[in-house]
Amino acid sequence: MYKVAEKDAIPAPSMDIYALGQVCQWYVFGKTHKGTNRTRITDIFKSEETEVIEIVLNKCLYNNQKERYQNVNEIFEHINKIKDSRRKVDPFKEMYLLDDVIRATCPSVSQGVQFVDDEKYIKRLVENINKQNFKTKLWFNTGIGNSDFSKLVYLENKKILLDDYRELRIKGIWFYTGSSYDDLIMFEVEENEPFIINGEEVYYALIINNEHIVDAHYLNSGYLEIEDKVYRLADLQIEERNRSNDYKYYFIGTMFHSSIIIANDSVLYEFQKQEEINKEAVYRLIKNLRNNTHREVGYRL
Repeated sequence: MYKVAEKDAIPAPSMDIYALGQVCQWYVFGKTHKGTNRTRITDIFKSEETEVIEIVLNKCLYNNQKERYQNVNEIFEHINKIKDSRRKVDPFKEMYLLDDVIRATCPSVSQGVQFVDDEKYIKRLVENINKQNFKTKLWFNTGIGNSDFSKLVYLENKKILLDDYRELRIKGIWFYTGSSYDDLIMFEVEENEPFIINGEEVYYALIINNEHIVDAHYLNSGYLEIEDKVYRLADLQIEERNRSNDYKYYFIGTMFHSSIIIANDSVLYEFQKQEEINKEAVYRLIKNLRNNTHREVGYRL
């Protein structure tokens, strides 16, 4: 019979946990972890989900088996605890992060409301938002309805892509920094040019494999014919693009900003009716938005 040389070598459930961690490490990097200075998933992928995975994976791979999870249930319990803790976000910390984005994008905002229409400010804002470490998603509001978004991309010619499919053509951006909760990022947008498909103007289209532009009605069938060959949409790379736009002003903020909360939708709805605005109109808007605050902000004021 073989003799166990060390106490730590006695078979235990945590050995399977360690093996699970190594499988995950191999799946991502093509090799298992040995020694110290482990390559981390968050070195490659930047998201809240991968941060949670990294925390769990790190504990799976502790050298000391007693420091690892002792069973799979502990893994799920830990994941839930991590997610719960992240839900307890400090609203002011989130708003301070966006305040920093505004100042880094347009330093002259320290003088008060600023309107900028140079392309460099649009590019800079997108870049600054994307590199900021927000704990929650940002939101946009039109006064007709608000929604969170997970993606903001600069396209070209002063256009941005809002959450994968909504194309906005930016005329200019209005900025304001005040008491954090009433900070303002407002896109003033212009009408988009349509896609031209088979000689017809189309505002909602699909970009297939970065090459073909087709009408979005193909989403209903699930199939598409290209050069006499039929393809399943599920087998193609598809980008939805919506260039239609019924609103002139889009407000960007955290879920805690006064420009985002539902209580101020009526204020923004009335503001949408204005064809031309100036600094005085924006100051009046900010004053009206201050009348309602997010409940978490109200508790702290």
